Amino acid sequence: MKAAIVLLGVLLGGPALAADPALVKEMAPTGKLRAGIAVAPAPNAVFAIKEANGDYRGPTITLSRAMAKSLGVEVEFAPRPNTGELTEAIGAGTMDVGYMPVDDARRKVLDFSPPYSFASSCYFVRTGSGLKTMADVDKAGVKVIAISGTTTLRAVEHNLKTNKVVAVRAVADAIAMLKSGEAQAFALGRDSLKDLQKEVPDLIALDGAIHRADISVAVPKNHPASLAFVKAFIEDGKKSCLIRRAFDDAGLKDLEVAP
Repeated sequence: MKAAIVLLGVLLGGPALAADPALVKEMAPTGKLRAGIAVAPAPNAVFAIKEANGDYRGPTITLSRAMAKSLGVEVEFAPRPNTGELTEAIGAGTMDVGYMPVDDARRKVLDFSPPYSFASSCYFVRTGSGLKTMADVDKAGVKVIAISGTTTLRAVEHNLKTNKVVAVRAVADAIAMLKSGEAQAFALGRDSLKDLQKEVPDLIALDGAIHRADISVAVPKNHPASLAFVKAFIEDGKKSCLIRRAFDDAGLKDLEVAP
């Protein structure tokens, strides 16, 4: 309870207090909080963007800075093009925290905070593709793509009976494939549609969800102090409206904060 009260005070704008040295050693063993962030052309609850001046912006950036402040350390951002690479790095101990949808495969190698938002994935197709339903996507001759190492890719692999999903490393790669006609269906979070349409104006989202998942903060397995910290951080972030502000500041006013 004391740790939660300290966290809440920091998140509400109070000064950073001296954190438990044992917690800091486990949570930030290099002396900095190595925050793994997935980077894409547009921000959402998982992805940040890299601006022209080289800075990163998005909810995960705001949350990482607040987390580091509450620990009394600096933050060091570790960008990756997808959450699969974040999963591997945190599991290997080369990153301290990350932000991602949760599934059973990830629970085997990482531990997670309570959710701070939710993900719902769907298929994006171009209007001239002739694809009208999720069943159409599984017909012969349709090339389906998804981001490597993600919960969405694993869900598509499970759902497709005829086709095989092709993994791509980054959202930008998927956009290029849609534009060229190399791929006909792209599986990704539904909240990405407006930003994808800036690159592919005739893109639409098919009805139905491929899967739904919690979005949470991940820490390495067998780090009990780190797990307790991120649990308290997320719960206090909801109470203090830190998470709501992080979404709003990124222009994501319609994005839902988990209860």
